[in-house]
Amino acid sequence: MLTKMSGPFGQMTQACHSAVPGEPHPAAFQIPPGYKVILAPPPKPPAPPPL
Repeated sequence: MLTKMSGPFGQMTQACHSAVPGEPHPAAFQIPPGYKVILAPPPKPPAPPPL
């Protein structure tokens, strides 16, 4: 796979030679032991419009 980007910074080219086609291993999406998931509080409802 080859990625090319250009902009005010110049031009950058990246190559990936070891990509394996197919589904990634499910362990790649597991939270590591010892980590804690903290859910964000739900958003507050919007304020009513002024009268």
